[in-house]
Amino acid sequence: MATRLGLTARAVLIGIAASAFLGDWSQYAELIIHGTQITLTYPPIGGFLVFFVIYLLFNVILRAVHRGFTLTQPELVVIFTIIVMASGIASIDLAQRLLPMMVGPYYYASAENQYDAFFLPHIPSWMAPSDPRVVTGFFEGWGLGIPWDAWLVPLVAWTLFTVASYVVMLSIVTIFRKQWMDRERLLFPLVAVPLEVTEPAPRRRLLNDFFRNPIMWIGLLLGFAPHFYNGLHGYYPSIPESEIFIIGGRGVPTAAWGRPWSAIGTVRFQVAPLIIGLSFLLTREVSLSLWGLYWLGRLEAVLGTAVGLNGVTTMAGGDSFPFPGHQTAGAYIALVAVSIWIARGPLKQIVMRGLAFQKSPEEANEPVSYRTAVWGVR
Repeated sequence: MATRLGLTARAVLIGIAASAFLGDWSQYAELIIHGTQITLTYPPIGGFLVFFVIYLLFNVILRAVHRGFTLTQPELVVIFTIIVMASGIASIDLAQRLLPMMVGPYYYASAENQYDAFFLPHIPSWMAPSDPRVVTGFFEGWGLGIPWDAWLVPLVAWTLFTVASYVVMLSIVTIFRKQWMDRERLLFPLVAVPLEVTEPAPRRRLLNDFFRNPIMWIGLLLGFAPHFYNGLHGYYPSIPESEIFIIGGRGVPTAAWGRPWSAIGTVRFQVAPLIIGLSFLLTREVSLSLWGLYWLGRLEAVLGTAVGLNGVTTMAGGDSFPFPGHQTAGAYIALVAVSIWIARGPLKQIVMRGLAFQKSPEEANEPVSYRTAVWGVR
């Protein structure tokens, strides 16, 4: 069963080694030289590149030497999954934010915010280092090496929390997988390209149909060329930068349009090959919704200004009318509620069997048993 799912020893070891390399590379690229944030997008740029190199090494170069070196598609899927999950942990949205957040309350405590009186006493000792020298050294530099004695317990605690979060997510996916894939037939566009890349090559050929498709290479070149050109501007400032291709694109202010239309804010025009390519994998309904809801939010701001609601703000983040942050949270809650309601029948059976430790014949194709998944969520 494990071999059929690709959980072989070499797949796991290759995935772990690639993840270790990616973790070190991403920190160097994002924190030291402040280059491309290779862990920010999905599929992560760095992770996909590392996976691509692994594929070329084992399934093209070493395969030409001996077919026994070839990685099977299930093994490649396991390797890609390990790399992507590890990339998320080392990314700018997790590890790179978590460490400063752990010691930030101690460093930024002052007489004005009175953290010493109201906040710091409630932080457990295992959650973050509290030694003033360690805290100051983290932000301003520490020339005596890493003080592992102060960091070890907090890092272990947060690592366990991260692992627990991944276990919960894996358990939820296991519980919903059959409903989403077999009953609702949902599309998963983000895994479409990795599956195409990992397709086995025909006999007597080193490359599969994906890599032998000239249209794919043309599309890859069209997507790569603009970013490569703008990258040259960073090394050679004399080369003019193409503003339309940078993140955020070219901004068009609407202040001169007058009220209430100025509430639209700055309209940005950007050519994003990644988004364009992903849109081809989405359904037309989803693509239209993304476009339509963007402009609906802008028009809500215009309506709010027209009736005098443009100045309403909240304490949480300064979100102003039409409260896009709150609308986003509400949309997520509604999506979860609708998903649970649609799948209420099968979910009830899975949960009841899992709580009772009953084995289900349907769980043979799941990554973990329903019993493990249900108790994993708990």
